[in-house]
Amino acid sequence: MIRKRIPLWKRDEYNFPGAGEFIPFLMASLHDDDELRPAMIVAPGGGFIILSPGEAEGVAKRFFDMGYNTFVLVYTNNVTLDRPMIHQALRDASRAVQIIRKNSAELHVHPNKIAGCGFSGGGHMIGSLAVLHELPYLHTDDEYKGISNRLDAAILNYALITGGKYTAPGLGYSTLLGPDATQEEIEAHSL
Repeated sequence: MIRKRIPLWKRDEYNFPGAGEFIPFLMASLHDDDELRPAMIVAPGGGFIILSPGEAEGVAKRFFDMGYNTFVLVYTNNVTLDRPMIHQALRDASRAVQIIRKNSAELHVHPNKIAGCGFSGGGHMIGSLAVLHELPYLHTDDEYKGISNRLDAAILNYALITGGKYTAPGLGYSTLLGPDATQEEIEAHSL
């Protein structure tokens, strides 16, 4: 197994208030051969406050053992919840897919077999990318122009997917979109 840390952003590209020196990244586990394999991006949950360790490396290892090259997505979180999270987290996930697809030969990944598996908040992010991949703010970087950010498959595990009357109390779109989110914004992110 080859382990590789892949930053999603250059220092001057990433500026999330309160992030300090943190730069979102992928932790890759690659088979040590030349076989072209499917990729699995694992997005742990944690309510956009933390990343749950139990939904990261162990899950990636299971997919690795099934023949995937795996990538744990360590994306933007915010323990203070003082700003909406989905836009930056979704940008992180979008960039992750584009990096894997752009570097598919080097990573020994089939460029049309990139899947995402997300839990809770990570599941919402993966689901959002699966259906909202064409959002304009996800396509602003010339370096990745023309490289699709669309997932080829998505596995959602206890993900927040509805912002309507079936949303569980205490979970919510205020964390994703901010406390002042309009009904239109909630509906747009209600997958």
